[in-house]
Amino acid sequence: MKSRLFRGLIIAACACLFALDVPAWSADGWEAALKVKAEGAESKLSFGQRVDAGSGIDGRYDVPAMLSGPLSVYFLIGQQQFWRDIRSMAFGRTQIWTLRVENESPGQTVALAWAQEDLPRWARVKLFDLVGQVQLDMRRQGRYVFTSGESPREFQIILRSRSKKRR
Repeated sequence: MKSRLFRGLIIAACACLFALDVPAWSADGWEAALKVKAEGAESKLSFGQRVDAGSGIDGRYDVPAMLSGPLSVYFLIGQQQFWRDIRSMAFGRTQIWTLRVENESPGQTVALAWAQEDLPRWARVKLFDLVGQVQLDMRRQGRYVFTSGESPREFQIILRSRSKKRR
């Protein structure tokens, strides 16, 4: 009896570990991690969509940012700062996440990185650097590098559903 219970627990634990390696998107939603690094500092955030998420700030999925240190990275929702911003699923509508990067030391190299396979296949996902006026396809590129300045750097992550003709 104890060996069956133990074996069942081991199988369940292995299944959970296996699930962690699978891209975080499914019929009920998706989520992608974003890592930001600048000389000795690193910050991690996530964004995505869930069927049961609210259209604004909700306490279920959105996580407020608690900022400290030389590198502050967060999503802006109104005037509030978040480390995790999960939106409602809205097929056919454009979603825009505003990302702000603040670095105390101007002139440093800052790298944004993400796993392309975590982004939804059914959408175009673009990163737009508002200061550098650079736009890139996040499904084709997994990294963006820039040099920090005196002011915070703002980005937009823009998600658009692909048209039915292109699927």
